[in-house]
Amino acid sequence: MVSNLNIDVSEEELRKNISVTAKDETEVIQITVSNENAAYAAKIANEIAKVFSEMVSEIYNIDNIHIVDEAEVASVPSNINHVKDVLIFALAGLVIAIMYVLIANMLDTTIKTPEDIEKGFGLPVLVSIPLIENFNTDKKAKKGGKRR
Repeated sequence: MVSNLNIDVSEEELRKNISVTAKDETEVIQITVSNENAAYAAKIANEIAKVFSEMVSEIYNIDNIHIVDEAEVASVPSNINHVKDVLIFALAGLVIAIMYVLIANMLDTTIKTPEDIEKGFGLPVLVSIPLIENFNTDKKAKKGGKRR
């Protein structure tokens, strides 16, 4: 069969790229060929179907074997699944984000509460200065008045 195709492929390599399956509850056999070159894959699949039908006719003396569909050159790769890729990358991004947050939290040594001082140094907190945001002593600026 390899000699019929006139391509430079070993028989072992060809076997790895071919799968033959019987369709459920039918007498139809599906031949699938994977190859980087879609034209080669179609050519190989068509040749396998032709050789198979000839050999079955010779061995079993059956003359009612027909090729239902010939292989066509695929216009798009068959192994691309964008939904699966998006889900995998979304999951990977989520795992990386969670790991980053956990590691950043574990490595954070800043003091945020008085309890952090008591736990870290074993000292009691005597005084705490409250944080007042937007503290402005200029009363005219608060009322919208002009400065001179």
